[in-house]
Amino acid sequence: MRPGAAFFLGLPAWAYPGWAGKYFPAGGSALEHYAQVFNTVEGNTTFYRVPDASTVARWREAVAGAHFRFSFKLPRTVTHNRHPDREDMARFFSVLATLEDKLGPFLVQCPASVGPAELPALGRLLERLPQGYRYALELRHPAFFSRPERVEPLLEHTGAGR
Repeated sequence: MRPGAAFFLGLPAWAYPGWAGKYFPAGGSALEHYAQVFNTVEGNTTFYRVPDASTVARWREAVAGAHFRFSFKLPRTVTHNRHPDREDMARFFSVLATLEDKLGPFLVQCPASVGPAELPALGRLLERLPQGYRYALELRHPAFFSRPERVEPLLEHTGAGR
């Protein structure tokens, strides 16, 4: 990948057991090998648990020198609970902020039950998220596929992407 590429291309994970020795060299850092081919990754692990600072430091070191961006999912305790866990949200952003220029947009994955009627609550969540980052919504309710324009006012108001 050439430095400063105008686009980012990646996968929803940087390591699967079957990839080692087949697509990437066996041994060493799977993320480091991945970052030599792709320049972004969707980080799903953060959906299930906020990583510790030492893990995030290893991730940063693995992509040092690469034109690379992580797009992490917000924890499900923030996106899937009626009352988002603000402590998890604060810890999430505090730990991941150390990635600095390696951060792409954060992914706000909504459960399929979040439909047009929940747009005001989703708007409140987006407004509570820290400024200075980019966010992208992953909507799963069928109503947003049949009439995607329903979410446009929210995206325009919050600056989030799709």
